[in-house]
Amino acid sequence: MLRLSVSVILLFVAFPFSSSLAQNGVTQLTASEAESRFNELVVKYNKLEEQYNASKRQADGRDWLERFLSDHPMNSMTNEFLDLEKSTRCTKVGFSCLYHLTLTFRVPTDDLSSPVLNAKQTALKRLSEHYADYPVIDTTFRRLFNGPRVPGCEDFLREMISSSSLDYVKANSMYELASYLGREANRPAACQAELFALDETKPNAKALRQGLESVLLEMQNVDVNALRQEAMDLAGQLKKQYSKELVPPVAGAKTPEMIDIDRKSKDRESIAGLLPSLEFEIKHGIGREVPALSGVDVAGNRIDLRNFRGKVVVLFFSYKGCGPCERMYPENRVLIEELKDAPFQFIGIHGDESKETIKESIDSGDITWRVLWDDSGKSVTKQFNVREWPSVFVLDQNGVLRGRDLRGQDLARVVKLLLKTDGNNQAVNPNRR
Repeated sequence: MLRLSVSVILLFVAFPFSSSLAQNGVTQLTASEAESRFNELVVKYNKLEEQYNASKRQADGRDWLERFLSDHPMNSMTNEFLDLEKSTRCTKVGFSCLYHLTLTFRVPTDDLSSPVLNAKQTALKRLSEHYADYPVIDTTFRRLFNGPRVPGCEDFLREMISSSSLDYVKANSMYELASYLGREANRPAACQAELFALDETKPNAKALRQGLESVLLEMQNVDVNALRQEAMDLAGQLKKQYSKELVPPVAGAKTPEMIDIDRKSKDRESIAGLLPSLEFEIKHGIGREVPALSGVDVAGNRIDLRNFRGKVVVLFFSYKGCGPCERMYPENRVLIEELKDAPFQFIGIHGDESKETIKESIDSGDITWRVLWDDSGKSVTKQFNVREWPSVFVLDQNGVLRGRDLRGQDLARVVKLLLKTDGNNQAVNPNRR
């Protein structure tokens, strides 16, 4: 199939792109009738949601989940959106109906028999069967795996890869599938991490433990190496064939609403820009070694992570002027002082604009740890896929990542737990990823 021009694509968003897709036995609505009916559903949905939110503040004797399943329009209106899609298939209205039904990240249940999750599975099936070449189908990928785990998401992406004739749809399907497979490959280690670091004094500790153990039991026969390899293969294919394709334009996260997208938006990132981050998360997740790190600290002494084997190591990414970073400094100093005689090393990777501000902080006593300056190129920051400041990596005695983005007492507790092991412990909770 020939690639469609942007102008033609935009027209097709509003009107059917294949007259052969009209459903036998289903009356097709005109464009004005379709939009009018969709707007009626939006008004009804918003009114019911408002009533539901108001009723939450009133005790009516029913369990909150029972009330959600019976009263919230996410559940009570699913058939109305599915019926409207049938009579407006492959139009902007039809797609908007299915887009709305795929957004389940705000759903407080994982019961697959619930109307909302059942409707998501139906919506994904219809998208696969009828919308593979729909110009903005890729907007459904962004939040596909957010919220409760729903069967069919992985199959949906695989179907898009095999059946869509649009390169940007194939590319974004591959990217989301690789991301998902990478997360699944790291999932057992992440669960073991949470079990290792679980604070048994918390009121919900027993339930948390049972949930984590259930996931580990569920995944005990999963070949995580095969998942990781497929994820890397997809990343390699993206790099070779589709690196110039762009990520999807942003569509609404609060629906129902008409999904009307301008693909000419200039602020979208390329797939190539996402690949280093993707590859880092696949290769260096919890339970795996972090990248090699070496350099010269601001005092002129060489730092090489390999020289700290046998020690628990904290890597702390920060910079002068980062409020949340600097609020961690006092607790960092306490931890370093408390463990000064232990096999423990705290290393800062600071992205200050110059070494001088780092030296001033050291001279004033604000910083009491060794600091590697990550200069204007931010090569170390990029190497470790740091996207938020501060970022914290906790390594065990073997240089394996055991904790991530921990703060304060959580960080201190995990470090002390690791110090009680020989480095062959289970993975430690990424906690606040």
